[in-house]
Amino acid sequence: MRPTASSAPQRPPPPDGAPFALIEKGVHGLTLHALNAAARGAGLWRGQAHADACAMLPRLISAPAEQDRDLAALKRLALWAERFSPSVAIDTLMPGFEGLFLDMTGGAHLFGGEAAMLADLHGRLARAGIEAQVAMADTPAAAWALARFSERASKGCGSRPRRWPC
Repeated sequence: MRPTASSAPQRPPPPDGAPFALIEKGVHGLTLHALNAAARGAGLWRGQAHADACAMLPRLISAPAEQDRDLAALKRLALWAERFSPSVAIDTLMPGFEGLFLDMTGGAHLFGGEAAMLADLHGRLARAGIEAQVAMADTPAAAWALARFSERASKGCGSRPRRWPC
């Protein structure tokens, strides 16, 4: 995926390993919208009050969430994902859990099977700097739940993502 020109200025990334969170204004003030691994590892969570997070972790770096830009990036990612399936859908139903659905019915064998395809997809995203959870299941709802809430989705089953059950 090639970077595209944008009218909005690019902010520099946080230093490697630094806890970072995107924040949004909600009903009860500023809350954490998205966190990197370092912030999650320090015990912070999505939806937590920004003030509480800063009290827990004074070195937290934060920036405002840009949901319009996130959606535009997700649309570009969906176009890229068509290399795996001609049927790619964007899922924005649940804010904070946005993602993609790829219909792989009868197609995973083209990529060496389900486990190999998931490993390839996950690896390509990781090399592009995109943190992702991937899963495959017999129904879209099961795949959705596995990718978002299962430790087994892209970690925990060994070194590669796999189909449920491991």
